[in-house]
Amino acid sequence: MKRINLVDFNLEKGEAEIGYRVGESCVGKGVASRGLELLLQKAVCDYGVSRLFAKTTSANVGSQ
Repeated sequence: MKRINLVDFNLEKGEAEIGYRVGESCVGKGVASRGLELLLQKAVCDYGVSRLFAKTTSANVGSQ
């Protein structure tokens, strides 16, 4: 996996956007799904995030 993170983090509103990139060797192996599970748990439990956003490109059907 290349990276997974929260971007445009707004603590006052309890909002964040999720950003990630997956390396070709990890595609289709559940790596991004597991990483997102852990990130979501951390965002909600440790940072009090109550609203998350994510975007994909139209060509990225696997992430939609």
